[in-house]
Amino acid sequence: MIQRSFLAGMLTIPFSAFGQETCGQAQEPGGQSLEQAANDPTASLMSFQLQDFHSPDLHNTDGSANVVQFRSAVPFTAFGHDNIARLTLPFVTESASGKTGVSDTTIFNLTAFNRDWGRFGVGVVGLIPTGERGLGAGKWAIGPAAGFAARDETFL
Repeated sequence: MIQRSFLAGMLTIPFSAFGQETCGQAQEPGGQSLEQAANDPTASLMSFQLQDFHSPDLHNTDGSANVVQFRSAVPFTAFGHDNIARLTLPFVTESASGKTGVSDTTIFNLTAFNRDWGRFGVGVVGLIPTGERGLGAGKWAIGPAAGFAARDETFL
């Protein structure tokens, strides 16, 4: 169990799926800036991220842990609704057990709905047992997914 952890580094390369704006002035449909959209799980923003998560202290052990993961988000339209597909591929570079390698892959699809107060989404998330022995669940899993983002003006 991880007692303390922090994000050691993150590289994010966002791409607007709706035009060719400059990063300083770009607006996502619905009036969001790219900065706001990058933090909104329901935004129709294509992104590719390489993230590094490091836990220097693990509960009840003298070890530490580190995971590097690739995450992509690709917006698309299906049946007249905006969707966001996300794929996460983690690689364990350090663990208390000493094992390293690929962990389980997560796939996710969210159908987004715009409202006056913001946006919400519903969908499905799945776990693919791609993890090497001792680094994954070893089982397939599927379940519901949900998310929302409220506009700042809503709460003023």
